[in-house]
Amino acid sequence: MKILYPLCYLILSMLFSCEAPNNTFTVAPQPTPPIDATISVYPDDIKQTLEFGGDGKLTIKDWAEQALEETSSKLYQEMDLSLVRIPIFTRIPIEDPIYDLTAAVVKAIQAHRPDVQVFASVANGDGYDNNNLHREKKFPDDWIGCCPENVYQLDLVQYASYLDAFMLRMKALDVPIHYLGPFNEDKAFAKEYEAIYTQMQELGETQRIGLERYHLVAAVDDQAAVETQADIIGSHYFDDGERAKGAGLWQQLVSEAKHPVWFTESTRFKIPDGLDNLVNGLGHIFPAINAGVETVIFYQVIPRFIKADGEILPIKYTGFQSFVNSFSGARVIRTTSSDTNISVVANRIADTVHLHLLNHTAQEKRLEINLPENDRSAQEATVLTWDNNNIAKATTLPLPAQQNTSLKLPAQSYLQLTFKIK
Repeated sequence: MKILYPLCYLILSMLFSCEAPNNTFTVAPQPTPPIDATISVYPDDIKQTLEFGGDGKLTIKDWAEQALEETSSKLYQEMDLSLVRIPIFTRIPIEDPIYDLTAAVVKAIQAHRPDVQVFASVANGDGYDNNNLHREKKFPDDWIGCCPENVYQLDLVQYASYLDAFMLRMKALDVPIHYLGPFNEDKAFAKEYEAIYTQMQELGETQRIGLERYHLVAAVDDQAAVETQADIIGSHYFDDGERAKGAGLWQQLVSEAKHPVWFTESTRFKIPDGLDNLVNGLGHIFPAINAGVETVIFYQVIPRFIKADGEILPIKYTGFQSFVNSFSGARVIRTTSSDTNISVVANRIADTVHLHLLNHTAQEKRLEINLPENDRSAQEATVLTWDNNNIAKATTLPLPAQQNTSLKLPAQSYLQLTFKIK
């Protein structure tokens, strides 16, 4: 071996080392996993403040007669809702006790939120056995057919008289009406609104909410024909088949309207609890918020967030609670997503940013979070996760000051990141 070793060295030295091994190896760097989407956050591009409300029009009786104190506390104290949408049932007498139950709900809320705003809206039901009375069926039969020039040939004289009686009934029950919506998913225009308001004696300082169209595209088409008789433009959004299309429609409505725009009936969280309903429900409102809507009202918070007996739906309730509460005292800021299947909304209060992310797909996504360099701080973000295995699981995420942050967004999930900026 002593003779052969030099020969080995001479022959093979250019290709291999024949020296004694030192057990050290060079490991090739592993490729960085590809980025599926880039989320850009602009903390200095500050937009509107945002309020949230709860609707109880067709479930007001159950709300009042069951765990009223508990449900009102969970919605208006533990969750930062600031408005309640109450019913006007035109098919029942104004003396009907259901209006006493309505007042009881408002008073229970006021015990936790004294400044709660009250929005009275005509209901597609009678408050009792039939809560599926759409279009002209929501109005008394003898109001229909008198006046061909009006929507449903509706007798607006009788309607204005009923609304006056409703306002007086609420006043006697010590319930303020801050907002009034005489039409709900009805194709009424300025002439119908004007005929009602000019004949009313009790409107006072109550603000007028107009449109409340069933389809967002109809609100875009019709708002200019109603805005002279409205202080607020409201719309529903049942034509939400494409998120990108909806974002454009909300942007168009906000930009063309001369009044604040509200999302008056957001619905895609539906009744059962579940991660899909949380993600879809939040996804239903993100485009409106990014477009500049100033108030979002959740349809039927009883029973879609909490059952009338006080039992919460843990996935949806905790998700929406965390989302809503993050906006207290904050303002929306501009964000963008490079992938329409990843939704994003963010807000800022002082030097704190809340970033909300939704994955609408069945695959995990790797994201890059892009912050302007002068806003980055070498700190950690607190992360709350709702996914197939977790409800509001708290973790942390390092935020390097010298580069963008990457994270994994689980399949079909909602993440909330809270972090400081410079």
